[in-house]
Amino acid sequence: VLSPTTAMHNVLERVDIVTSEGTQTAWVIATNVYLKTAQGWRLVAHHASPGTAVELPEVGDAPSVLH
Repeated sequence: VLSPTTAMHNVLERVDIVTSEGTQTAWVIATNVYLKTAQGWRLVAHHASPGTAVELPEVGDAPSVLH
């Protein structure tokens, strides 16, 4: 999303669930889209998908300049 009033955030979320067999860990890959309004930043879209059974390694730093 290329705009000073929009932002897209991709995250890897860890979810821990306590079960009778102990704590289970799951990973969720999510994308959030925000819109800057007169009242501040607002979440306008959210999408989540099941991730993997193990944490994914970091692949690199995000660029500090868009273009």
